[in-house]
Amino acid sequence: MYFKFKKEVLVKKIQIVALIMSVFILSACSNIKINEQFSTSNWNKILIIPIIGESEYLDSFESKFVYEIGSDSNFQIVDPELVKTMYKEMFPNNDSNNITLSEALKLAEEDNASAIIYGDVKFSQSQYAVSLYSTIKVVDVKTKQTVAISRQEDDSMFFLNERNLFSAIAEDAAADIKEALSNFSSM
Repeated sequence: MYFKFKKEVLVKKIQIVALIMSVFILSACSNIKINEQFSTSNWNKILIIPIIGESEYLDSFESKFVYEIGSDSNFQIVDPELVKTMYKEMFPNNDSNNITLSEALKLAEEDNASAIIYGDVKFSQSQYAVSLYSTIKVVDVKTKQTVAISRQEDDSMFFLNERNLFSAIAEDAAADIKEALSNFSSM
């Protein structure tokens, strides 16, 4: 009886620890909003504006996002590096790492693009946790209307490889935007 009781207590403690760890180790949230009254049937080209953020891993986010978006897109995708080059030609005195929405729309109009994808990534790190937030928007150039927004949030108590965390969030954000674009093109 004593052994059985001790075993049940041990199993119960393990279950409680597993539950607490599953809640606190990694939690993620994804949210996409789509303007379903909008159609992209006449879209041909989309500019991806360089992602804004403060982290040494921002390049991981951007490269994974671009790869995922461009891998099976029905649209011609213009890479952020090409957008930076176009920006430097159009606005030679401005910083190409911080392109404003109005400047991005001017670039898109100049390049005959139908839409832009732009956004930002915020990263914070404390003694016990890592937090990552991204907001990616799709804007129609002609109407200047935001037609889709993807928000991603990820927190981890353990310091996993931050580059992998950025890459995972980018993959989720790209999946949201691809879903929105496919919804539009099927309307």
